[in-house]
Amino acid sequence: MSSNTFCERRTQAVYRDPFSDVQPSIFVGSVNGVCEGDSVYLIGDPGVSNGFQWMRNGQFVTGANDTILWATEGGWYQFSRSLDSACVRVSDSVWVDILSLVDSASVSWLTDALPGAAMIYMAPSNPNFSSYFWQVIGGSIMAGQNTPSVTVQWNSAPGLAELSLTVTGQGCTDQVSLPINLSGLGADESDAKYLIRLDPNPVTGVSTVELGQGSYSVRVFDLSGRVLSQFDNASGSISINASDYSAGIYVMSVSSERGTASTRFVVR
Repeated sequence: MSSNTFCERRTQAVYRDPFSDVQPSIFVGSVNGVCEGDSVYLIGDPGVSNGFQWMRNGQFVTGANDTILWATEGGWYQFSRSLDSACVRVSDSVWVDILSLVDSASVSWLTDALPGAAMIYMAPSNPNFSSYFWQVIGGSIMAGQNTPSVTVQWNSAPGLAELSLTVTGQGCTDQVSLPINLSGLGADESDAKYLIRLDPNPVTGVSTVELGQGSYSVRVFDLSGRVLSQFDNASGSISINASDYSAGIYVMSVSSERGTASTRFVVR
């Protein structure tokens, strides 16, 4: 006798209702595809059973033994219903989409900076982002507000600062914040990600940027964030000529495999 026939006969005898051979189903009782922090309402078909258990990605959801489940995490959901260990039915799976825009693990901001340093920070790459809003505690935004890249001038006093980014996309809003240590403790001052040598500054003729060993990408921005000059695969040193720029304040960004640092310079 097959297990299906065995279960049907048991339920007919005990419950006057067969333990159906039809696979149980799940009803999605709310919009599927919600923002992180919200939930999707799932209803399982109980049929005739003594036991009910929800699963997510093939793993039991602890304490989820009711026919109704508020799913707060994305993944594949299904449930099993049973009379006993010999009579079990498992539903089809349904996909629940919880939209998370920013995963803090994907943020690669440097969390140490020298007091008074200017630094460039980039938003995590996500094609779903439609707007950006940066906030700073312990410094000021020099350029790049409402864009994926922001230049921050940190305060000259040592201490703990903070950088936050709020993004929107697909109808959701998400935020990530990280503390920034302005003591510079532990920083290797020979490392270009913490120190840029530009001499002389202000620039009145030609100034030299000392890069040290290795390969660097150097960009010069105006205070609106527009790139005015770019030097790729630079090494040793490069020259900044005042005749290439109008009088004013500019931001220089130096990047290597070790990170990115920025500093301001003045052209007269």
